[in-house]
Amino acid sequence: MLIKLAKFSVKHRRLMVGFWVLLVVALGAISNSVGTNFATEFELPASESNDVQKLLEANSSNRAASAAKLSSHHQTVSQLTR
Repeated sequence: MLIKLAKFSVKHRRLMVGFWVLLVVALGAISNSVGTNFATEFELPASESNDVQKLLEANSSNRAASAAKLSSHHQTVSQLTR
């Protein structure tokens, strides 16, 4: 079946190029009709992180939305056995 498809594609190159161009244009039109209203916020109402976020907003609203970088230090096995 794939051999037949390959032979058809090679034999009708212009038709296949037109098909792909039409497909790309159709997918672009469909994606524009779907819209751009995507949700970027996710909230779990009963979680510890949500409780902490609300606590931060209540006590220091200017720091509640800021991102923090966390780092940790891991000791290697040789350091632990010294």
